[in-house]
Order: sequence, then structure tokens, then C-alpha cells
Amino acid sequence: MNRRLGLQCDSQTVYSHEELLSSGLALLKHGPFLIKDEFGVSGKGNLLIESEAILQRVTSYLADQCRKGRTVRFIIEPFLLKELDFSCQFHIDPDGTYRHISVQQLVNHNFAYQGSYTADDRLLHMLHEAEYFDVMKLAARELYQSGYHGDVCVDSMLLRDGRIVPIVEVNARRSMSLIKHYVDRYLEKRDTAGSMTHATLQFAGDVSFDQLLESLDREGVLYKPNQGFGILPLSANTLFINKVVSECKGIRNKQVKGRLYYSLIEGTGDNERLSAKLKEVLLSLSFKIAR
Repeated sequence: MNRRLGLQCDSQTVYSHEELLSSGLALLKHGPFLIKDEFGVSGKGNLLIESEAILQRVTSYLADQCRKGRTVRFIIEPFLLKELDFSCQFHIDPDGTYRHISVQQLVNHNFAYQGSYTADDRLLHMLHEAEYFDVMKLAARELYQSGYHGDVCVDSMLLRDGRIVPIVEVNARRSMSLIKHYVDRYLEKRDTAGSMTHATLQFAGDVSFDQLLESLDREGVLYKPNQGFGILPLSANTLFINKVVSECKGIRNKQVKGRLYYSLIEGTGDNERLSAKLKEVLLSLSFKIAR
């Protein structure tokens, strides 16, 4: 996409362990680089290479896989020094019409999504000055010509040197930041705002979503429009899906992981206090917060 739009593109695709080694050594002369799985989701499939020794170990492993008939296909690109991550949400109508939705600043950790919050005026001004939204329209055109219409989330970066990287990744789907946008629209009607995040939890016992809601309510931190602040849970199945799968296989009380997505509604409340209360509630229900 970057190349088709004539944008600066530092990435390349490698098709063998030999090509990964030679291209990787060339990149290492200028600093660390990333090996990316084309179909990696939410940071899974990204590997940071900081030394020749690590690169040699990876290529040695891939050479063994190739001898077993496996295929190599990775994207490699320089590791860029970023100031912040952000994303643009837009929709492509069935007739190809582009509709801008929002820009969200992102919180990422180890390449994985941690949360979204509304882009500030400074960032939006920079994007307008850099004609960023013109690039989004061109990206939408390319996607439509490739046969896609629907929701799109384009991940982007602002680098420390002030350069904007408009297309880091294209997510042709509904994204977490899109959900955050529509939660914002709901909250705006109640004169408040929030930031979306999640907690990865481990548990083994029989605990229900009803119990979680009741406990949050009892502690006074479950969001209600009349109080203007609190925790607004946004998912249930993402928390319990692995438990359901285990029980379908006849396995009970197995330690499983799940994710609770929620919006932290600011109002006049204290975010740190809300987060601490949520942690207390989760621990009281025998959830362990995974790192």
C-alpha cells in the first residue's frame, strides 16, 4: 500500500531464511529491526531483533523448519523511534464512498494494544498540516479497488523527529478504537468521557459476569449515567470464552485466560482510585491479573 501510494516505505518481504539473514544484517548496520508476521494480530507475531546473535538463532530455527517443508514469508522493517501511536477509523460504503469517523491515540505495550483515548487538538492539527487525511482517502480507494468495503482502522505513528508514518498497518475490520469512538458518542450525551482499556485475567473457578457486575455495583464503581463516573464493562465473551471451550471438552476448573475490555469513565472521579477498586473486585472474585 505504501509503495502504491508513493509513500516512504522502509519495509520489505523476505521469502527464505537466507534472504532474512542477508537483509537483516544490512538493517542491523543502522539499528534494531522488526520481523513481522503478515497475519499477526495485536502485536502477536512481531519480533524485535537487536543483535546479530539473535538474528542467527532465528534464521537457524527457520532453516530447520524449511528442511521440513515449511515456507518462509515475513515482513522486515527498521525499528522506528516513535513519539506516539495513533489510529484513524473510517468506513468505505458499498459504492466506494469514504467516510471519516475518528482519530484515536493508542497505548501500546510490547507492540500489543493496551487502550485508546481521544486524539488531542495538537495531534489533529499536525495531521491536517501533513495532509494525513488525504492519504487515508487514497488508502480507502486502494482497498475498495481491491474488493473491500466496510470498517477500516489504519495504525499510524508520529516519530520523535516529527515525521508522521501514515500507514503502519491496515486493519480491515471493526477495531477496538472504533468501539471506543461509539462509546464516546454515548458518553457525550451524558456530558462525560472515558478511555478504553482491558485487563488480561486468569481464573479457574465458577465465576459469572453477573457476579462481576454485582460486585462493581456494590463497591460503587459500576458506571451509571446518574453518577457520571465508573467502570463501564464492554465485553463478556472475551473474558469467558476459554472457560466455555474447556467445559465443552469436559474439562472443569482448568486455569484459563480471558480479557475484560472496559471504559474508564472520568467524570469528576479519580482514575487511579477506580482502577484500584476494579483490581480489588477482580481479586475478591479469584481473578488473577496477568502481566
